[in-house]
Amino acid sequence: MVLTVKEQREQMMSELRKGICEVTFTKVNGDKRVASATLSTNHVPEQPNTATYSDGQPKTRKVNEETVVFWDMNKEGFRSFRVDSVVAFERLTGEGVKDGQPQPSQDD
Repeated sequence: MVLTVKEQREQMMSELRKGICEVTFTKVNGDKRVASATLSTNHVPEQPNTATYSDGQPKTRKVNEETVVFWDMNKEGFRSFRVDSVVAFERLTGEGVKDGQPQPSQDD
């Protein structure tokens, strides 16, 4: 069964929320990039929403169903990739695991 781009995106987002993933993708300029990516609250610093309209209402962005925004562990900032540009995607750490701490055993 072939997943839609939206389904692939949701699957990747779910894995990124669980821990750190190695994502290999092709950038728009054709370069290949390997990123240590996450959306885990253990690793992403809290981000205040400071963008507001002149009337004080918070600004929001429409979600692009073809891209994934992630926290880049090496560059320490948010980056993004297009779902259809992903060459490889692998989760490296388990849910709730912080860098430098042992991962739970698969036998538990």
